[in-house]
Amino acid sequence: MGKKQKRQYQNASRRKETLVNKAFEYGELYSAGVALIIYQNGRYFIYRSIDKPSFPPAMDVIMHSYPIPKILRPTKSLTEKTSEGLARRQAEALDDRCQSGSFNGARIE
Repeated sequence: MGKKQKRQYQNASRRKETLVNKAFEYGELYSAGVALIIYQNGRYFIYRSIDKPSFPPAMDVIMHSYPIPKILRPTKSLTEKTSEGLARRQAEALDDRCQSGSFNGARIE
């Protein structure tokens, strides 16, 4: 395993641990049943705050329950965050060049 692969594996492990801790914390703070399923490299990782075989219910049971389940999505996708960060860095670089009087290698007098 190369250094990059090892670092990615360690980052994934830390993020997985963080997700489980957050799921536990949410369940404790708000008296909620929480289920977290991660499928990675052909293997399932499962956390459930209620230790019963019937929890969580099957997906078809959830989807046909009432009130109708709300499908949650991230507020901002990773690509939006990345493009916003890139746009911000580009704007900052442009601002720096303008303030220094240099733009595209040409001196502004």
